[in-house]
Amino acid sequence: MSLQASMRNKWFISGAVLLVVAALGMQSAAEATALAILKRSVRVRKPLRDFDPSCIADIKRLAPKEPLTEEAAGTREYLTLQFQCLAREFRDLGVCALQVHYYSSDGRPPIIPHTPEVCYRQVGNLVSSITPMTYEIKMADGTTRDIPFKCLRMTYDPNGEAIECCVLYTLCVSGDFVGDREVARFKMAMPWNRAVYFAKFETVIPISKNGRFEDALEAAKRVMVSAIPVIVADHLPTDDDLRKAADARPASDGAKAE
Repeated sequence: MSLQASMRNKWFISGAVLLVVAALGMQSAAEATALAILKRSVRVRKPLRDFDPSCIADIKRLAPKEPLTEEAAGTREYLTLQFQCLAREFRDLGVCALQVHYYSSDGRPPIIPHTPEVCYRQVGNLVSSITPMTYEIKMADGTTRDIPFKCLRMTYDPNGEAIECCVLYTLCVSGDFVGDREVARFKMAMPWNRAVYFAKFETVIPISKNGRFEDALEAAKRVMVSAIPVIVADHLPTDDDLRKAADARPASDGAKAE
């Protein structure tokens, strides 16, 4: 074999070795990156079913006629509180509900279920208006937060008689409140947000024939202003919980939501 051919073989072998090493390195780097960006689930500190409704003034708790199931809720962590408003100014309101659903999973961001303007329409209810609004809410730690909401004016027909109601809701992603589903998705998808959870707060206030939508909205606001600080302080994960969860290795890709 000539010297020139020998040199060509050496360069070919060296190049092939470098390509193999680079490929292995890229695979290892890709696997490490994929592992790093997998989402970590984080549990609530206290089950939502243990929420104490005494923080909401002038209401009477009622036993639900049809209790919500885990399958219908899409999660094991949820709260459904049915109640009657006792304040005189709310005497024309029907049986009200506060619903909170919590989702967190290993692997990928938790799936955001349909928001009220979507799911209520899908079952045949009429949503006549959707209004974004922001309420200033004093939290349990003494801070004040501007929390965005969406307010729906809706009509449903449970027994052949149209009933108007007010639906007020907000979304929470790892402690940050947002008023839009797509913003919530964007926040959860960011690679630096490694431990994530999603929670939906929703209040439904039916109105009798003699009632006013403005009264229903005020009642819904009072419920949210009272309940959100307690649920954030007593039930949802803290920033420290999120940091600890972010440092933990994810159990699997796409584990069942909490």
